[in-house]
Formats: sequence, C-alpha cells, structure tokens
Amino acid sequence: MNEERQKQVSRILSMYDRLQQEQGIVKKQEAVRFGVSEKTIQRDLENIRTYIETERQNEYLEYNRTKGAYFITSNKRQHKRL
Repeated sequence: MNEERQKQVSRILSMYDRLQQEQGIVKKQEAVRFGVSEKTIQRDLENIRTYIETERQNEYLEYNRTKGAYFITSNKRQHKRL
C-alpha cells in the first residue's frame, strides 16, 4: 500500500472510531488535524457514509447544524449531503 493510501485509510478509521464513540466530526478541525483540505475530509466522510448506509442497519451519518458536526445517528432524518 502506498503512503498516501495508508494516510487516507488511517484518517478514515480514526474518524470512524470517533464517530462510533459518539464524538462529532468537524470538517475544518479534521483538515487541520490531518494536514489536508476540507474537500479531502468531505470525501473521507462520504466514504464513511457509504460504508455505514450499506453495511450498518439503521445507522446514518448526519450533519447536526446546532453542533456544527457530523454524527452517526440511529434514525434517518432529513438526509444531509456533505
């Protein structure tokens, strides 16, 4: 696995782990944390969303406007795109 792919996998797993622990993901903070663009974090979140919605029953990745962060929820509200 090349270095860039390894970094991507590490980012995605780190964010997914925190989402599973009910911690919110803020794109801007993640971009700074990992030294990448917000667009890169957006793509990573889309990968996480795809995994959750195809492999996890009744779980969804949703954006909480009040908290300004993404969370895994157990009931689908208005499905917000990244």
